[in-house]
Amino acid sequence: MNKKTISVILSVLFAGILTGCNAISAAEPENINLAEKPAVTTTAAKTPVSNTITFSAAEPEITITKGGSYTVTGSVKNGRLIISAGNEAVTLTFKDADITSERGPALRIRSAKSVEVVLPKDTDSFLTSSTRDDDSAAIASNAELTISGEGSLTLSSNGSGIDTNKVLNMKGGSLTVSKSEEGIEAAEVNVTDGNITITSREDGINALRQYSQSGGRVYIDCGGEGLDSRIYVSGGSLIIEGTRGLPIEFEREFEITGGTIFTTGSTFGSGRNVFPTGGDQTFVAANVSAGIDDVISVKDSKGNDVASLVAAKKTSVIFVSNAALKAGETYTITVTDSETETTAATVKAGEKPATQTSPRYDDDDDWDDRYDDDYYDDDRYDWDD
Repeated sequence: MNKKTISVILSVLFAGILTGCNAISAAEPENINLAEKPAVTTTAAKTPVSNTITFSAAEPEITITKGGSYTVTGSVKNGRLIISAGNEAVTLTFKDADITSERGPALRIRSAKSVEVVLPKDTDSFLTSSTRDDDSAAIASNAELTISGEGSLTLSSNGSGIDTNKVLNMKGGSLTVSKSEEGIEAAEVNVTDGNITITSREDGINALRQYSQSGGRVYIDCGGEGLDSRIYVSGGSLIIEGTRGLPIEFEREFEITGGTIFTTGSTFGSGRNVFPTGGDQTFVAANVSAGIDDVISVKDSKGNDVASLVAAKKTSVIFVSNAALKAGETYTITVTDSETETTAATVKAGEKPATQTSPRYDDDDDWDDRYDDDYYDDDRYDWDD
């Protein structure tokens, strides 16, 4: 065989290899069913592709190391999903996934530019951390996290439902945090749509920098404080029922420009960091006495209901704000049990009620120290396995 013939054969073989490589990279979105090994690292191509990840007893732990779109399904009793995607964006579509972890968070986001959790219509997914550690969370994130869609996601843990040192955006779907010590802990929470329901033994939402709500519905049933942050509400509904402590405790600012707020609790404390500091929507606040299943109503001078709530627990104070309230007008607060309606208070919109003298924070503490941007150190989220 002469050199020319050898050269032609090598050229053909080399062209075939290149064609094969191009066929792999340009193939249709890959479906990955990882069910052979107990722990697998799933890596997408350099460009985002769609991957289907199915959890099972044979496939309990999966790590995503590249950006892209992934569909998550299946059920596992001792597994977890880990994201280590560097500075690349990841989209997770949960389709009836059910992941329980005995080793910390069920969804652990170590690194990513951002992560979006999409909840398709008519799907119900569950993430549970069964670790006996109140510092654990169902979702722990070191990246900006967005929840969207029309389905539902339920989170349970002995710690928090969500614990992140970045921003949490709620844009759609139904997020339920149940059976948790804390509800949501984040640097910032922004709610534009969807439903959030939190049942926690301690606090509902703690947001380091700010909590903003322009739409959606947020309901918090908590044992401690309902919402602690800089607070900006311009739309949607915010309902908080607390057992002890302050239903709302703001840091520096509390502005209401729209939406509906109805909170109940045991005390207003001294009134510091409780009542709005700005915004053009007024409020009514009163000391009341209501029991479980009693109907608490705010009525105008004509006896029309402006706002009402069926109490889920015993209540001593209420705070209500919505667009129907008029500054300076007088409103009657009534409490109705199974037999009678009782007038609990008559108040003017915008007036603060009598308060107590022993709040949790009643001195001149420097809140800037507690809420410095470095309060959540990234090292807290540098998990070792």
